[in-house]
Amino acid sequence: QLQSTSSVAMYMNALRRGCKCLELDVWDGEKSKAGKLLPVIFHGHTLTSKILFQDVLRGVKSYLDSNPKTYPVILSLENHCSHEYQETMASDLETILGDALYVPDLKDGDLL
Repeated sequence: QLQSTSSVAMYMNALRRGCKCLELDVWDGEKSKAGKLLPVIFHGHTLTSKILFQDVLRGVKSYLDSNPKTYPVILSLENHCSHEYQETMASDLETILGDALYVPDLKDGDLL
């Protein structure tokens, strides 16, 4: 894939077709007018368009809310983000996906 228009709708289409794993190539994006960092998804080093990471998460969450028997859906994050943007990604994952996000219980000394 060297050039194309990316869209949240294509991720939703994949889920409707039964896809259980979405690969998200996440990169540093820009800052909103309010100063929030906005990670973006695109196929790096190509001419594909960029879409907001948070928009894709909202689409996935909407799909899961409408189709609760579809669990689990795996988000494979190909992370190219700086530490700052990774913090935003983590916050977005927790905030947007909420209870739909699996987070293992870690005990002292456990590694992820």
